[in-house]
Amino acid sequence: MKEKPTSLVLRSLPDRTPHSLDELADIYLSESGKIDYDRNNLFSSCEDELKSINAHYSQQKERIAECMDNLNKELAEAKSRYEAAIRFCMQTAERNIDELQDRRRMLQVWFEQNKQRLTDER
Repeated sequence: MKEKPTSLVLRSLPDRTPHSLDELADIYLSESGKIDYDRNNLFSSCEDELKSINAHYSQQKERIAECMDNLNKELAEAKSRYEAAIRFCMQTAERNIDELQDRRRMLQVWFEQNKQRLTDER
């Protein structure tokens, strides 16, 4: 549970009761020094925390960049395999088409020869 700001301020008031102006000034300066010291520690701890956060962010950024590089490499490899598979498929299809054309020509020659033979026999 958070303390109310008023109770924090009242708690931070000095316990001593000054009996002279010199003592009042001394208490004020020592308490003011404590406040400055706490303020500087607060800024110092904030700076340390910011450095830690920045270091963590930098590490995450580097890991993500490394992952992206790896993904790009995998993508390039997959693209290369894909293109090779397509080339192989196209070459196979071309060979099959050539073979079918050869079969068609052979059938045509066979047909013409048999047609000629049957025509000559009549």
